[in-house]
Amino acid sequence: MFNKLVIFFFIVIQLLLQVDAATYDITNSKGKTDLTPYIEYNIGGHDPLESPPIEGWSEFNQAQIKLGFDHRVQWFRFELSNTSTQVETKYLELDAPLLDNIVLYLLIDGQVRSVQHLGDNQAFSLRPVLHDSFIIPIVWGIDETLEVYIATQTSGSTQLPINLWQKEYFQEKQSYQQLLTGSYMGLIFAAILVCLIAYIARRQKASLLNAGFMFSLLMIILTLNGFAFHYIWPNYPVLQQHAFYIFACIAIIFSALLARDTLKHFYQDHKLMAWFKSIAFFALLLTPATLYLSYQTALYLVIAISIIICACHLYAGAMTWKHGLHEHQEFNYGLGILLISLVLITVNNFSALELPISNLYLLQFSLLAHVMFLIISAVRSSTLGGNGLTTEQDILASDQMMELQFALRELEETNQQLEKLNTLDALSGIYNRRYFDKRLLAELRRGRRELATLSLIIFDIDHFKKVNDTYGHTTGDEVIRSISLTASQQLNRTTDEIFRYGGEEFAVLLPNTDLAGAKILAEKIRSAIENLKITLNEQTLSCKISLGVASHNSKEPIEPSSFIEMADSALYKAKQTGRNQVQTYQKG
Repeated sequence: MFNKLVIFFFIVIQLLLQVDAATYDITNSKGKTDLTPYIEYNIGGHDPLESPPIEGWSEFNQAQIKLGFDHRVQWFRFELSNTSTQVETKYLELDAPLLDNIVLYLLIDGQVRSVQHLGDNQAFSLRPVLHDSFIIPIVWGIDETLEVYIATQTSGSTQLPINLWQKEYFQEKQSYQQLLTGSYMGLIFAAILVCLIAYIARRQKASLLNAGFMFSLLMIILTLNGFAFHYIWPNYPVLQQHAFYIFACIAIIFSALLARDTLKHFYQDHKLMAWFKSIAFFALLLTPATLYLSYQTALYLVIAISIIICACHLYAGAMTWKHGLHEHQEFNYGLGILLISLVLITVNNFSALELPISNLYLLQFSLLAHVMFLIISAVRSSTLGGNGLTTEQDILASDQMMELQFALRELEETNQQLEKLNTLDALSGIYNRRYFDKRLLAELRRGRRELATLSLIIFDIDHFKKVNDTYGHTTGDEVIRSISLTASQQLNRTTDEIFRYGGEEFAVLLPNTDLAGAKILAEKIRSAIENLKITLNEQTLSCKISLGVASHNSKEPIEPSSFIEMADSALYKAKQTGRNQVQTYQKG
């Protein structure tokens, strides 16, 4: 009843509004579009379910949405129009994983079409698209204009990039981003692992503390980018809202204990030892306190204590350098970069300045720098191995070359697994176009060396556009997945590979297969898909495909593009002669 009342007031407000929201034509959107120039902004009350303000809407003068700390509801509105002659589907992205509460309204001609409730105070599984940031699929009818209202409320600062993505481009970028994230995590986890191995093998306390420090920083990063909420604690939104402070305090504790462990050989009675002990104790008390403090207060305290401990580390490094201890300063170098990052984060959160880099990237760079300095320390220790060992810190440095080799080996294995994942198409689960290009070139070269015949099948779904227009893109995606699975099940040899060539088009590579054998397999695929029944939302669909087959005997060199054109011409012939059939390429 309450939601219906909100929608009624929403319609009334629409009739009273004097200023129309800015309009963006989605047919101009190719890839990713920043919607900030088209957004109008206003401040509401304290409930995102209240109707939006009538007056006071204004455009942004800045290049990014940055509104600082404000517990009131912050409203954004814009219009998205489809002037094309076909149904369009796009992804609207709110790239702020830590927003507490989001309500998104879609209106057509002043009528509320849908309401979406989002935010990191809800279980992750409730999101319309399971992604680290907030993704809302939007479908436009022909010549249709949607009015979008977004109400946000958060205990933190509001920094809200709003982007419109072309669906296919978003999926492609996600594959690339997952590769980068996986490589980054693989490197950090490898560094953590070698530190743990050093601790187990030699009982080096510094290695254990270093591992704990790096793990805490990594968890902060995974919290900020939404990865932890997606994969580690998706059903615990309360933990998501407090994880940043918890792991920040833990990182401070590990850093303070590591400093004490390093300095105890030289400055057991120095006041620095008491400072680091006090900082660790304060961070320990602050950890449960952040559950009750306001977000802004807790952020002030965590950033302040982090800056203080980084400054203490640098002071300790300068003091040991002054006394002739020039080696093993890499940890302090890393903390120097972290200190600069913390200062920039403070500026980014508590001032109106617009920095060209986000808080997340600053922390990622700081942790990466820490690992790089660890590697430098290991390499340096390996070149100075003949000078003898004098302290526990020297012992740690002499062992880090072995740890580095192990870390690089682990990283290489991780990157190989990630490279394999990056060859898959996100929608269909089969190999993607980029991997097809790579495999086709490799097989043509192999066939040339071994004088082996290579066959290629290219097929696409007949009248697929009609499926999308009639049933929607969600059903179209399911059709692509079902056909991909069915076609792949017809391949009997491990050397045969199927790829999503693009859109509704697929390719099959058949090494050591002549034209007659490829035609038999093509007919087998065609028959299996013709008999396939796809059930979705109590509707049963059937699809047919047209296939073109080409073979090359490798006696003469051929360009990959020419080979593809041969199969394409056969596919074109299959479509011209009635569809739902197999045609082979005949030279001349």
